[in-house]
Amino acid sequence: MTINFLFGLSGFSGLITAFIVCLSLIVLSIVLHKQKSSNLIKIFYILIYAQTILLGLALLSLNFLIQRNAFEYSVVFNSIESAMTWYQKLGGLWSGQASSLLFWSFIMSAASLLSVILARRFSYDSYIPSIVLIFECTLIFFILPDIFFASPFEKSWTLPSGNITYALFPPLDATLFIPVAGRGMNPGLFHTAMLLHPPFLYMGLIGFFLPYSFALSSLIQNDQKADWVILVFPFVTAAWIFLTIGMFFGSWWAYSISGWGGYWGWDAVEISGLLPWLLSFGLVHSMSMQVNGRSNTKWIYLFSFGVIIFTLFGIFITRSGILESVHTYSSGAMGPALVILIILHISAVIIFSHKSRLIFNKEPTRPSNFYSEKLFRWFKICLLFLTALYLFGQTLPLTSQLIPGVKMSFSQYDYETTSSPLLLMLVILAGLYPIAHLKDADENKFKRILSKLIIISALCPLILLAFFAISFFALLGFWAAAFLLCSWLYAFGREIIFRFRARVKKEKLFSKRIGLGTIVVHLGFAVMVFGILGAENLSSIYEVYLGVGEEIKMGGFTLTGQKDRDYITENNISLSEFSIMVHAPTGSFRELTPNVGYYPKLDIFNAQPAIYSDLFRDLKVMIHQLPITPNEKTGVYIAILPLMGWIWIGGVLLIIGSLINLLAHRKSQPKKTRKD
Repeated sequence: MTINFLFGLSGFSGLITAFIVCLSLIVLSIVLHKQKSSNLIKIFYILIYAQTILLGLALLSLNFLIQRNAFEYSVVFNSIESAMTWYQKLGGLWSGQASSLLFWSFIMSAASLLSVILARRFSYDSYIPSIVLIFECTLIFFILPDIFFASPFEKSWTLPSGNITYALFPPLDATLFIPVAGRGMNPGLFHTAMLLHPPFLYMGLIGFFLPYSFALSSLIQNDQKADWVILVFPFVTAAWIFLTIGMFFGSWWAYSISGWGGYWGWDAVEISGLLPWLLSFGLVHSMSMQVNGRSNTKWIYLFSFGVIIFTLFGIFITRSGILESVHTYSSGAMGPALVILIILHISAVIIFSHKSRLIFNKEPTRPSNFYSEKLFRWFKICLLFLTALYLFGQTLPLTSQLIPGVKMSFSQYDYETTSSPLLLMLVILAGLYPIAHLKDADENKFKRILSKLIIISALCPLILLAFFAISFFALLGFWAAAFLLCSWLYAFGREIIFRFRARVKKEKLFSKRIGLGTIVVHLGFAVMVFGILGAENLSSIYEVYLGVGEEIKMGGFTLTGQKDRDYITENNISLSEFSIMVHAPTGSFRELTPNVGYYPKLDIFNAQPAIYSDLFRDLKVMIHQLPITPNEKTGVYIAILPLMGWIWIGGVLLIIGSLINLLAHRKSQPKKTRKD
């Protein structure tokens, strides 16, 4: 009995026991809806803790197998190779379908446990059976495939015929097959961002199950109060931060490797992540207003339900392979199972929304905040229309075959042109918010400040016209981005003045101020918009052939071919490199070395670009054709992307601002239990 066998056995035992516990919790949840029993409740709480521990044991066991290079296990063989570092091997926990389902199941079980702890601590005991039922009925659909279809703990076996099969236990007369080395990951996945992208994405998406479970439970319990919003709001903010980090890691990864359409390629699975992220904006804004005393209950319910439905739909797209995507796994049995799961959730939302008229109650308005609330309302409506538009484009290859009978699809141009008006409106609405309070208090002052902001913002497109040939619509976008930036810089100035005045006069800060975290978030949004507009509208793309010692000039850069080199690495990878010295317009210089490698284990080629980056522009170089003879030149793809770095700077500011808001909310949140 080997150590690998013990790890595999403990992992499989933890997984199968967690499945039994999950079934037990579903049954107990249903029973506790009808009758209260102190003994059952004690068992109930023990099982919730046990389930998370068991799934954690299974995940740790799989990690031990991966770190020990246990190649007899198919997941390990297909995910890693011996030469990988320990942190690179961690990616094996989510690079395959079976392992990623186990990782997702553990996080979801932990989120279920967190929900129960919160509900018990803040006296929402009546919600607990409903919360657990919602989580467990979802969780079981992710555990089932790992047990009955493709287990992460199945091993390779050699049959008497010589064929290789995969099973948990040895087939008749079969012997264990232990490969000398693993196949390893796709070389495009060897990137820090790709290592971090899936776990942050998972934690973000699963985090939104907390407001979803509380919202649906309140409908099941027909509870007219929405006090739970204050309870879960910090966790919603944290989930949004995780999801945003995951999205930006994915974009950074796509930008840093070849063949992925820049930082965003409008792939079907990429859109699946975008839809819940867009709706999460509306959820965070609505919950923030609710916490600050402005009722937004029906919007909170709408966005809470929408985020989860679109999350499950995105998982369906990823796991079923129903839409073509470089991200998707093989279909297997996940497709039909996820269809059933989505139908169950949609049915539950419809039935209990109809049964409880809570979300249809008319909400009171506050005249003093009428204009700001109107802006919020239009902002949320734009988010809904934008989500519907992207969903239409994503599913067009399917829906077009059902109605006209001819397969159609949305191109990148279609996505960008059709969504531009809505995105423009979102930016303008966000830019109006810092001065919205003046609309009701002093309309003349509102008009004066608005006029000044509009005029100052117009300088941006005028400056751009002096250096670039740019379309009217792009100029309009840059004006809106400048308006957004100037407006929130004005809010930042007011914030500093208010804080200085309060400190000098030893007064309390004004309650109607815009918080520092909110200002930083929107400044980050403005910077990111500038980056997207610059990369999309001001970029230049070239295909050139460059020899050693030759020099070319483009976009203010000077590129000189240095040397080319072909060699074979210790892992038997054939690499071809071409070094280029880049002199930037600022006077700085750097040597870039893009390469093309052949990976014999996977029988694939991979081109790795090299990137020069500063505050105002990026230069991306990638080999697209290697010379066959010594006299031939190297074919090089060159992209000059102005303001590309502003996308990453904006993303960092978004996250920093959200963290400031999260810390500020936790400090100000009263530690009181619920009063019915």
